[in-house]
Amino acid sequence: MRSAFLNRIDPAGRFAQFFERLFPHDLFLPGFFRIKASPFRVEALPLNEAGRIALGDLVRKADEIELEIDASAALLRTIRLPKAAAAAAEEAVRMQLRQTLPGQAQGLVWQISTGRVEGDFLTYQVRILRQEDIDALRRFVAEGGTKVTAVRLAGQQGRPFWSEDEKQSKRARTAAMGAVLAVLVIALVPIWQLSVESRALADANAAKVTSIEALEAKLRELSTLADGADTREADLANDVERFIRDSRKLSLLTDLAQRLPPNVWLSEMSVSGREMRLSGFSSGDAPEALRVLQASPWVEVARMDGPIQIDSLSRQNRFNISIQLKDSLE
Repeated sequence: MRSAFLNRIDPAGRFAQFFERLFPHDLFLPGFFRIKASPFRVEALPLNEAGRIALGDLVRKADEIELEIDASAALLRTIRLPKAAAAAAEEAVRMQLRQTLPGQAQGLVWQISTGRVEGDFLTYQVRILRQEDIDALRRFVAEGGTKVTAVRLAGQQGRPFWSEDEKQSKRARTAAMGAVLAVLVIALVPIWQLSVESRALADANAAKVTSIEALEAKLRELSTLADGADTREADLANDVERFIRDSRKLSLLTDLAQRLPPNVWLSEMSVSGREMRLSGFSSGDAPEALRVLQASPWVEVARMDGPIQIDSLSRQNRFNISIQLKDSLE
């Protein structure tokens, strides 16, 4: 099939004809030092008696035969296409042949000539043969111990109706494709194994990640519980300390009630660290209360905090005493 580029620059195919005259069609086909096939011109199909005798004589002499079909032995079909269809001309010709020939051209082979420019159209001449006629020619030659290398239109160097080299090329392409497929399969096996191993490693890694995440969640839960335990422990320590302070105040208050004279009563008491402050009234001598307090075992220093005053309502002595507690009672 001609390229779209050649169809654009040479729609009539003159360059192709010149190239074919310089280089025969089979020049670049597989094989070196090829044996030149003996040509035989077929005047009519099927072969008449004279043709069979002439071809039989050549079969006995030649090793290979190239059959050249006379144009008069082939059906001629002329097809016109717009020049704009030059890029896909051969495919368009094949499509028209399948649409117009009986049985969608089943059992027929053809050879398409180079297009001829006629105004805005390209004209193609197509020579058509029956496949069974070609097969009969090949069998006749094969029965004489010789093989047919090609069946082509006489005087045309284009693509033949049938070619042994083309058949071999198809086999070679099939074998090559099979070899490439085998190489690809062999090459893909390690990749597939690696993929399987990678998936297995990925699954194992995912399982480990899930396990690690579960452990981290458990650790966070334990950490939260530990923080709660620390908080409860701190609250308990504060409660114990508060209880101790309150118990000390209660014990000091109890001891004060036992030590102070009956004519002394307290209206207020506060304790902060080692500092105690007392406020009260005395119907007797207020300094006597100070001396009693100073003699207490838990008092480091006791002193009057301000002057002693006479209460205007009860007419008793009002006093304020500041006490420094001993270290053992803090």
